[in-house]
Amino acid sequence: MSAGHAIRPVTAVQDLIIPDVVLVTNGGPMSRPLNIIYSTNPELAFDASGAKYCIKGSDDAGIVLAELLGHILAGFLHIPVPDFAVGHFSDIGSPVFASAFVENAARDVEPWLKRGKVSKCDTLARLIALDVWIANNDRNIGNLLGRPVAATDNGSIELIAIDFEKAATVRKAAPTIEITTMPPKSFWPRGTLGTLCKNQAKIADAGIPDFRKITDGQIDSAVSACFAAVRLENAAWGDTIASVLKKRRDKIELIVKAEWN
Repeated sequence: MSAGHAIRPVTAVQDLIIPDVVLVTNGGPMSRPLNIIYSTNPELAFDASGAKYCIKGSDDAGIVLAELLGHILAGFLHIPVPDFAVGHFSDIGSPVFASAFVENAARDVEPWLKRGKVSKCDTLARLIALDVWIANNDRNIGNLLGRPVAATDNGSIELIAIDFEKAATVRKAAPTIEITTMPPKSFWPRGTLGTLCKNQAKIADAGIPDFRKITDGQIDSAVSACFAAVRLENAAWGDTIASVLKKRRDKIELIVKAEWN
């Protein structure tokens, strides 16, 4: 996958294509914003054309699966995410999650959120609902990027979601049981972002009607595509993930309301 060939937002089963990218150079650990601690030590990498990627999951297929699935499901809900792929180094067999580096992106979006300089006001609410769906309790100010909106002259940014690696639907050994012990409010964004969302994220903007449009076939296709991309043949694991996602989709309005209230 070159920098100019992005995965499209997934809107139908036949649209689902997870690209591969051959990585040739490891650029070392990613620099991090002040007061942000990375849990999985993401690294920079480059392909033969010089395109830059943020990679993670070389020693944990679960991280790669969770990131792929989170990014794909974000496409169902029209949440902006970076271009992404499954990356491979020529001398390493294990696949990695490769997120295209977003040039000129703000790493600390707090100043824009405080001033209301965000171009799509529903992105935060949709992202909160997505995190509820996949049971991701690690949303914070450090895993949002801000891309300048060229069409405006008021300094607004478009929010871009990253980091779905803690999605319990994928990462828990027994998600059907373990997720039931996680209260809905545990998926509310943490820290500064959670405080800002209390005023800026409205439940009416959470995209509940779009959840209802997601079919069982789309969920099955997304999960299968992720397993194939990571070269895993664990049908039971994939079936469990898909089953949990379907059940939570069917109850998403109820769970989201419990989180917001």
